[in-house]
Amino acid sequence: MKKFRVAYCGTPDFSVPTLDLLANHPHIDLRFVISMPDRPAGRGMELKSPDVIEYAKEKKIPYFQTENINKEPAMLAQLKNEELDFIVVLAFAQFLGTEMLNMAKFACFNIHTSILPKYRGAAPIQYALLRGDTETGVSIQKMVKKWIQGISFISIQFKLLLQKMVVNFTHA
Repeated sequence: MKKFRVAYCGTPDFSVPTLDLLANHPHIDLRFVISMPDRPAGRGMELKSPDVIEYAKEKKIPYFQTENINKEPAMLAQLKNEELDFIVVLAFAQFLGTEMLNMAKFACFNIHTSILPKYRGAAPIQYALLRGDTETGVSIQKMVKKWIQGISFISIQFKLLLQKMVVNFTHA
């Protein structure tokens, strides 16, 4: 069976498990990881790579870091030459322009941590907690030019277990 050629766009530690799943899936050929540039972090304010880039380095997956993928003609040309089947986006912190959205043979998919359209945009988990929601979810949508207005293919809803979440946040 032919493997699907995929690029992954993400940044924080939260997006590493999805990256790991793609990198180890038998039907996925992960071609690139795209993320934000290194940033000062910690008390010493030393430059630190995003967690997905650390993963890519460790697993020897080609990666690219940029403030704005849409303003990187050489990278866009390289991605186009990869003849990608899919682009998967999770917590990337950038808008994808038309060229990037239309690059994949099948689709560019966004994984969003809410049941869209509720809490579209950044920090949907935090907003659900702050507003006292008892349920939230994850949506996977085909991305289009208008941000968070694509076609949702899958939405999975689940109950928030606040007691467990508080423990997880205190150990982060």
